Amino acid sequence: MSEMALWYFEYANFNANGSRPAAITFWAVTFSAVKKTVSRLLLLVVSMGYGVVRPTLGALTLKVLLLGVGYFMASEALGLFENLGNINDFYGKARLILIFSALSQTLEKLQVTLAFCAFI
Repeated sequence: MSEMALWYFEYANFNANGSRPAAITFWAVTFSAVKKTVSRLLLLVVSMGYGVVRPTLGALTLKVLLLGVGYFMASEALGLFENLGNINDFYGKARLILIFSALSQTLEKLQVTLAFCAFI
């Protein structure tokens, strides 16, 4: 809920002023990155059998935590890169990657919406 509230304030400010507030955008991206990281790590540890057939991950715990930290840093960097940068400031492949990344996210949201509508 806090993440969505931050995105709402970020978009409202962006709509009113025409520029993105860096502090609000930073916190919104951070909350998104934390949410993605936690959900992916939970999926990973359950897929590895933790809590189902294993009482502990043992030596794999450190690897899972390092993977989580790496994913968080990459997700945070990508989110800041996409939301705080101006696409006209980038050249060549960086601009192309940003455009396709935005298209991919849009398609993903549309598929989730379509699945939700079909469920109802």
